[in-house]
Amino acid sequence: MPWSIFDELWTLDPLRWSTSWPRRRRSGTASGTFPAVNVYGNDEKLLVTSEVPGLKSHDLEITVHGRTMTVKGTRSLPELGEEECYTCHERSHGDFKRSVTLPYEVDSDKVDARYEHGILMIHLPRTERDKPKKIAVKAA
Repeated sequence: MPWSIFDELWTLDPLRWSTSWPRRRRSGTASGTFPAVNVYGNDEKLLVTSEVPGLKSHDLEITVHGRTMTVKGTRSLPELGEEECYTCHERSHGDFKRSVTLPYEVDSDKVDARYEHGILMIHLPRTERDKPKKIAVKAA
């Protein structure tokens, strides 16, 4: 049986063809992990960066427990007027929680977090007790 574009169209999500407005979109990102993070550093400290646009610094909560760092918050949608509706709605909204396992234990008393222009930067210094110690070998 030859392939037909019409057969393919019928298998697609029927809501795609709906003309009702506004269309609802599920909250979340395509990959399912929000916010995306970058973690980098060296043997002394780590830096975690994350893009979380549209929030205020008091909307974010950061916790460190052992080797796990967690970022929590809520991103809400802007209020629309009575005559307004979305024609495109791709940014996620609602509560989010992202935990990252760190490569070593950090000193939670010295963690420094800053939020500027939608970018969250978290500086995580390594604990002294978790730093590798060089042991001198003595001659017998």
